[in-house]
Amino acid sequence: MFLFLQLIWLGLPAGIANIAPPIATRLFPRLSYPADLYKTFRGKRVFGESKTIRGLIAGIIAGELIFLLQQMLSTHTVGLNLVPYAQLPWYFGFLFGMGALGGDLIKSFFKRQVGIAPSKTWIPFDQVDWIVGTLVLLLLFVHIPLEVIILGIVVGILLHILVKFAGFLLGIDKKPI
Repeated sequence: MFLFLQLIWLGLPAGIANIAPPIATRLFPRLSYPADLYKTFRGKRVFGESKTIRGLIAGIIAGELIFLLQQMLSTHTVGLNLVPYAQLPWYFGFLFGMGALGGDLIKSFFKRQVGIAPSKTWIPFDQVDWIVGTLVLLLLFVHIPLEVIILGIVVGILLHILVKFAGFLLGIDKKPI
């Protein structure tokens, strides 16, 4: 049970980065410019209309802010820390945000190329893209044991489903998963 809490604590910057774009859409509806700059690949949009620069900026800033909060609290959360927060550079939160949203962008690229509409669910890729993207960047800088990675992916998928459903109930997301 405690490892579950540690995994949530570790993934918090990426998770918040992942939910920041739909919130930013509500807060700043006019600041919508596609992240792919309307570019196409093989006749299809690279990422699609729903991936915006606004969302990328909001997610990266959110990841950084949560990480900085974790750094400030790290001496009080020693048992929760799976990585040495106090020893990591201040910009590490940007990596969480970029990893989460980068994974989402890569998934969106492939989703467009196989002809899946932005609003359609693509299980399991919609659930793991942000987790895998974050792990790829994290593993470049810190060691995380394989069993923690596997359990982290499972916990991340479950939390993703719960958060998406909560977002649906709150009117932030258009679909429950």
